[in-house]
Amino acid sequence: MSLLVTSNNKAWMDLAQKVFELQFARDSNIKREYDERQKRLMLMDIYYNIDYLQVAIKYDSEKMMSDYVKWLMGLLFYRMKALGLERIKAQMIMHFTILGEVIKEDVADQSFIDKSMQLINLAIDEIELFELYEHDFLSDSVHPDLAKAFFNSLLGRDRRVSAGIISEAVNSGILIEDIYTQVFVPAMTEIGNYWYQKKIGIDQEHYATAVTQTVMAQLYPKIFNMKKNGKTLIGICVGNELHEMGIRVLCDLMEVNGWDTIYLGAAVPVASVLESLDTYNPDLVLLSMTMPNYIDSCKELVDAIQSDKRFNHIKIAIGGRAVDMLKGLRETWGIDVEASSYEELISWTQKNF
Repeated sequence: MSLLVTSNNKAWMDLAQKVFELQFARDSNIKREYDERQKRLMLMDIYYNIDYLQVAIKYDSEKMMSDYVKWLMGLLFYRMKALGLERIKAQMIMHFTILGEVIKEDVADQSFIDKSMQLINLAIDEIELFELYEHDFLSDSVHPDLAKAFFNSLLGRDRRVSAGIISEAVNSGILIEDIYTQVFVPAMTEIGNYWYQKKIGIDQEHYATAVTQTVMAQLYPKIFNMKKNGKTLIGICVGNELHEMGIRVLCDLMEVNGWDTIYLGAAVPVASVLESLDTYNPDLVLLSMTMPNYIDSCKELVDAIQSDKRFNHIKIAIGGRAVDMLKGLRETWGIDVEASSYEELISWTQKNF
């Protein structure tokens, strides 16, 4: 399974090619275990591993590297079960060992080499200790049967059933806030988990996302008629981040809590964001990023907002999986809050608005 490649630096691509060739030279079994397609995907994934290493170094985040390696090990296992976990471990330990050797040989910056080796050694330790852990996210819900029913309707590809389940739940008195946090969130998290475990394809994941967004929309007449507090926020997925379900859910939940929300979506140029801030004059801007590769894009947008005197009154909140991997962004970036959950953001807004 290939991941998104974000680097276009030829020197790093050449380095990835060298790592790829050395691994095949040292481990003749890979030639037999991988077909031509898998070999191409393996090279692309090496590019991605190097990208991730560079971001972890830049932001001095061992957690980023640790979380990534554990996620990657599970992903590889579910896609190459025939090899077995121990064989996959051996391949990945060799990969990171070779990567370290090549960086020492080809990179001139000693500081980068030292930081690389620290994170590479951490990666190898994580691989050696890795154990497969499976979790049913639906069981975390306070309405597990409802979450399971909605989840099954998404797998069954029946939009009418999905919509009916939620309509009936709302009519029975379940709070819209709970529909979001205890049904939509665990169901979509488990959908992502099913993709991770290769139980469904990316097409099914996209279908489930689209249907959930449609069902969310059927709740809007109720949400938009709730009492408002006079505050406005703008929500944005930074850079080319495609994981936008979380910020959509968050904007809707903020509507439930009285805010007027304007969701701009993903891949919005910085200049366009600034135009929107000028037009709508929000009290708060929410920035979301899931992939660490977009941290630089987030910082660029934060800097642009903070450097414009028109927006001195606007508070800035950031969140998402990538933020959870870092530490101290509120202090280092000078933003108002970094929130790890909806509940944390709501608590902060209640104290600060």
